[in-house]
Amino acid sequence: MSENLLNSKPSTGADHSLLPAETVKVDEPNPSAVTRGTASMGVIHRLFKQVEIPFLMLLLLLMVLGFFVPMTMYAYHHVFLGESARQPHSVQNAGKVMSIHQGGGWITRALVETDLGYYALTDGISLNKNEALTLETRDDKVRFLCDSQHRCQSLVAQRQAQ
Repeated sequence: MSENLLNSKPSTGADHSLLPAETVKVDEPNPSAVTRGTASMGVIHRLFKQVEIPFLMLLLLLMVLGFFVPMTMYAYHHVFLGESARQPHSVQNAGKVMSIHQGGGWITRALVETDLGYYALTDGISLNKNEALTLETRDDKVRFLCDSQHRCQSLVAQRQAQ
């Protein structure tokens, strides 16, 4: 028996004659269902690819409109509707300049003393002594101190008390 094993050819695989054959059935998915699922995913993928560029363009357009429309509306309002606010509603005598105190404060940049009172300005100013000043209240109730050449500077207390 040992000679028989030595002289025999080496086995290349399992010897089917020694083991009883068993058939195991594996449940495989329905091939048509796999094809249908793959096809529907392909359609969805192609649909997203077709919609991707127009969606990004629409998003960019909305961002541009969201920025430029308010800016355009502000410019229109400022130029065309704000023009009447520049017209003086009332003009009062503010007195003659006695002294100017330039300051580097947070709000007040200059304090002008006249013979009728003090006026805090938002920016520095250069005025001649004894120059006549006027106080303009414009249509939007903003007050300005103006010199004889009508160079105006806004007051810190913008709104006139009602």
